[in-house]
Amino acid sequence: MKRCDRYLLRLFAWSLGATTLFLVGLYLILHFLSHLKHHEDARESFAAVGMGLAEGLCRYYWLHLPEILVLFGPYALLFAAMFTLHHLEQGNELIPIRAVGVSRRRLTLPLYLAAALVSLGLVALKEVVIPGQARDMVIVSRQMRGKSDAVQDDLDLLADGRGNVFHARRWDAGTLRLEDVTLLPREATRPLRFEFLEWFDEEDGGRFVPAPGSDLDEAAFAALSDLEAQDVGEENRVLRRSSWFRLRRLALRADGDRRLAMLAAEHLAYPFSAIVLMLMGIPLVMRRRGTNVFAGLLLCLALSLGFFAMNLLMSRLGAQSPLIAPDLAAFLPVFLVGAIGLLLQDLGR
Repeated sequence: MKRCDRYLLRLFAWSLGATTLFLVGLYLILHFLSHLKHHEDARESFAAVGMGLAEGLCRYYWLHLPEILVLFGPYALLFAAMFTLHHLEQGNELIPIRAVGVSRRRLTLPLYLAAALVSLGLVALKEVVIPGQARDMVIVSRQMRGKSDAVQDDLDLLADGRGNVFHARRWDAGTLRLEDVTLLPREATRPLRFEFLEWFDEEDGGRFVPAPGSDLDEAAFAALSDLEAQDVGEENRVLRRSSWFRLRRLALRADGDRRLAMLAAEHLAYPFSAIVLMLMGIPLVMRRRGTNVFAGLLLCLALSLGFFAMNLLMSRLGAQSPLIAPDLAAFLPVFLVGAIGLLLQDLGR
């Protein structure tokens, strides 16, 4: 690695740290202020589980921190690249670098490699850390809304992937139990009753196990139904934070469910977000020599908002409209921004 590369990466690391700290800090402040009206209810719900308001808030934001980093990570990388190049421009350091024959592509190559490495770390958060604490995030979110327990007693009828219908009195996210359950099998004349169905997480997803003495034992229930925890109302919040492997398995189980297919496809498209944003953003910043840092900041902000809005629109269309396949909807923003970025790279040679 050349001295120039080490210097560039050091600037980029400092810029990335500062940008991430700013974006995450701004989000936390705005979220805290927007939820002030719920703090009295949250104080009571946290007290019911032996925590003060400050401790409960710290737990809430600590559990959600990986999700916040995943949300802002690609945009933080874009802004960090912009600040790094602006620093070189303002210090007239680009002139001697270009004078010794270092091309623009060679100069920015370490930035792309560093962004790819950081993106892998964000993928690890998205695929491993967040799914592992998703249920705790749901529980503490309920406490933030003034609900002191993890019990949901307003369940609708539940349906599994085989056409069976369930009615349960309540779902306890603390014990992972559906209580007082009635099963209406698709191909049977009489309902089946269970004192409870208890969920057990496993590497390949998990399974519900009936209470002892129920109408069906564990093997018979598994043969009849493929009901999963995410089929329960509040557990949908856990589902959205599942890993790609679990989402893909569920999408295959529920053949034709566009929402699950879209969630799985978004996981595959996410690692490319930072790279395509930088492919488009870096040439735009370097073409605007002599502009102040605020012009570059506004440029990156506009690009980030446009990319975010495009992803949001495609997510809605992919999950709800038959006009576009979920896989295409997830990757279309990446393809479009990446293609424009490659074109700008060629024009900037």
